[in-house]
Amino acid sequence: MESGAEVVAPSGEWNQDITFTLSPESSMTVHFMMRHSDESVKKLEEHLLKVSDPRLATYGQYFSIDELSEFMPIDDANIKVVTSFLEAHNAMDYQVNRNKDIITALIPVATAQMMFDTSISMFKHVENGASLFRATKAYSLPSNVASVVSLVGDLVLLPSFRFLNTGLRETYSAWPNDCPGLPLCSGKVTPGVCNQRYKISPSVAPGKGKMAVAEFQGQYFDHADLRKFSDGCKVNVTVDEIEGGNDEKAGVESLLDIEYIKALAPEIPLTVIYATEYSLLKWVQGISNDDKTPYIHSVSYGNDEKQQMSDDYIFSVNTQLMKAGVRGLSILFASGDQGVCGREGCGLFMKTFKPDFPAGSPYVTAVGGTDFLGTSIGEETAWSASGGGFSNHFGIPDFQKELVAKYLASPDADLPAASMWNRTGR
Repeated sequence: MESGAEVVAPSGEWNQDITFTLSPESSMTVHFMMRHSDESVKKLEEHLLKVSDPRLATYGQYFSIDELSEFMPIDDANIKVVTSFLEAHNAMDYQVNRNKDIITALIPVATAQMMFDTSISMFKHVENGASLFRATKAYSLPSNVASVVSLVGDLVLLPSFRFLNTGLRETYSAWPNDCPGLPLCSGKVTPGVCNQRYKISPSVAPGKGKMAVAEFQGQYFDHADLRKFSDGCKVNVTVDEIEGGNDEKAGVESLLDIEYIKALAPEIPLTVIYATEYSLLKWVQGISNDDKTPYIHSVSYGNDEKQQMSDDYIFSVNTQLMKAGVRGLSILFASGDQGVCGREGCGLFMKTFKPDFPAGSPYVTAVGGTDFLGTSIGEETAWSASGGGFSNHFGIPDFQKELVAKYLASPDADLPAASMWNRTGR
């Protein structure tokens, strides 16, 4: 047997429910991430850069799902090792994704405890009551399974919930009030302010463009609020497709995502992808199977690199993000809104800053917050609570080296102590 990672719980967010009694109906979903060789991942990275650089003749020559599977094949014998392991424990409810690199299985908890030689318990979130099954100690796999699998996802990692930082912001009466039906929006950053600053004029060929936002953890939206925002700001905010369901409950986070992306790009069809649990693996498994997934995915969720279950997890997710890129998908992640200290805060004994993930991946666009420098709608400065920093897992990619070198050499760069951050990171 070979051991896997131990349980990772964000500080202070989750408590083990010691009153929970396991029933035969209790089940959990896990993801077997198939192992790629280092050479194969390097080849993928090189191809991604070729199709992403507009200066090259190969720009835009993206793969289909089937072409990607051929480019980075997983041996059928390796798939059989995992499926045989599942079937030997009568865990028959599983699915192999089209890239053959993620096997998702719904397993009774009692069976999972035996399969992974671990103990599994119910955990509850201290703030919102969400509940998840997770192992309470490191899991193990038979050596033949461990040799073909990088990790078993959603078995030990407890996600950190994102709570919207809505701190008091200044308002300016001179700004255009394009939301006359919403008096509280006067002088704030409305769709009209964004359009004036960035001169957004999206156009899309019929049937070509689609975009999506991902929402998790009870962040539903209600159509009544969409109508109120649309009427009040004279825009047309509609959701064209829903994946994962919706409960017609108003979630501030989801409404902010939906109303602003659609207000600024009203002609582009919008899909809302919802999941109860914040799981990068479940989300990426969904888009990896979908030929018609939108070309743009905006995800305003994340955790600190420090909060991930293992290096294998971080690099497995990063490989999936690269695979999305070679299919021509653009993935945008929020950089976080807790500043350089991350979701656990600075604390008296903090020795290093906490960069965000997956914003720290070189193969997503990390989007941070800004403030206008003054009262005019013009030049901007970084919002003090916006995430950012230098990754502790990913080196500076070639396409970023020149700009990073200029930044570090700038006489105006007010840099913190070198011991607090990784100057060789992305």
